[in-house]
Amino acid sequence: MADIDVSISGSLGAALGLIDNKPLGYAKAFGINPLKVEGRAKTQLKLRMPMINDLRLDQIDIAAAAEIKDASLPSFAFGQPIEGGDFKLNVSAERLTLQGTAKLAGIPTRLRWQENFRSDAPVARHYEASGKIPVAELEKFGVSGLSPYVDGTLATDIAYMKTSAGPVDIVVKADLGEASLFVPGFDWRKQPGEKGVAWFAVSVAEDGAAEVRKFDVQARDLRARGHAKLSAKGSLQTLKLDQFDLGRTRTVATIAVDRNGLLRYCAQRAGVRCDEIHRTRGGRRRHRTPAASSEHGIRPRLVRPRYASRDAKGGFVV
Repeated sequence: MADIDVSISGSLGAALGLIDNKPLGYAKAFGINPLKVEGRAKTQLKLRMPMINDLRLDQIDIAAAAEIKDASLPSFAFGQPIEGGDFKLNVSAERLTLQGTAKLAGIPTRLRWQENFRSDAPVARHYEASGKIPVAELEKFGVSGLSPYVDGTLATDIAYMKTSAGPVDIVVKADLGEASLFVPGFDWRKQPGEKGVAWFAVSVAEDGAAEVRKFDVQARDLRARGHAKLSAKGSLQTLKLDQFDLGRTRTVATIAVDRNGLLRYCAQRAGVRCDEIHRTRGGRRRHRTPAASSEHGIRPRLVRPRYASRDAKGGFVV
């Protein structure tokens, strides 16, 4: 058996190159090219392995610990660059753990990343990120269409989990204290400085289709909670409001988008009557008369959304 114990201080690229040599290949496995990484690292590397040809990765006992300063990567989470990263990195035969602070897409962020190498690990990849994100910057992370409903800054905590076999699970908690909210049709607004919180739990399939398993939004006299399904292109398919309280309005509803981009809306309970409004081609408002009640007392209605995301044919915002 060979025992190797080395201490290295120098460039981060050189340190990553050490754990990228065959048969390790840790850096390239995560899409990191050591030649394109900048920063400094102080690394302690320990290896124990048999002295044989055709050495396999599972025959190597590895322990690496590094303190990383001022790291820059051209592409990291969500394909966004990392700058000014200060991290602690630990690598073993079973997992890799990276945690610290950096600017992700120019936004100061606290990050934690764990990668499990065992095939029987229940969670293969786990990210945690927290920071204050301006709503206008969310498009960099694939979130669009929030304006004019949400504006300002969101203090956000995100957890991302990829199971060994299954969907990606994402949990988001956003403090809305520094954000403004607008609910169309009710002329309701929350101003920055007023308390509010939003919570989402989302599962994303391999084809990109998403199920919002739970969401809950609370601010002033607004409380909205339920679940939804989105297509692989990000457009709304169904939305179930288990609770929608706003002022005197109390509603439980189901909304679905048909093939023509029309919202089919069934309200089961309402504190006030709100006629649906949609925009005609001439830009005028027109009220639709609700259809007759069904045998279960649910009033099915058909309405084209007046306030729809700019990148979606149909949408509903609470």
